[in-house]
Amino acid sequence: MRKLVFVAMLLLGFCAVSTAQDVPQFEIFGGWNLILPEDNEAIDYFNGFEGTFVVNANEYAGAVIDVSGAYGSLTEGGEDLGTISNYNVLFGPQIRIPVHERIVPFVRALFGVGMLRLPGDLEGNEAGQLDDNGLAMAFGGGVDIRVSDMISIRPAQVEFLTWRLSGEYINATRFGAGIVFNIGEL
Repeated sequence: MRKLVFVAMLLLGFCAVSTAQDVPQFEIFGGWNLILPEDNEAIDYFNGFEGTFVVNANEYAGAVIDVSGAYGSLTEGGEDLGTISNYNVLFGPQIRIPVHERIVPFVRALFGVGMLRLPGDLEGNEAGQLDDNGLAMAFGGGVDIRVSDMISIRPAQVEFLTWRLSGEYINATRFGAGIVFNIGEL
């Protein structure tokens, strides 16, 4: 009888583990982001959007395409000089750390291009718009909470974001939150 109970408990344990391993083949995230530049007196913050597309290879690893845009006010000496825009297109690996069937933290390293667009009426910018493109990188992670088979909530995402623009690195912290749509199953 003890052996039968042990085998039944073991089988129930395997069933629980197999349910926890339901991994979507694709994930589509859409949400808000806030970028806080370090050591920058002219820009307090950027506020904008972020979208990601993840292709999961297995329960743990996937590939990410991340597109974001954010906007802030450029000020000098208390004077508003206009809106500054930042756009990023980043690619890289993402590692999922399934700790529970509904709670999935992740970490990722993304590399790509970032663009900074300054207001067109700045001194020395007669062409009307100044764009600066360069290398962009983001390192960080977040947590997804699955509310149904198709939808997860991402309450927190935090990343170190850096751009190499005009030969200098600009560092920032990027916070995000939003909704993840889970498509397919591995």
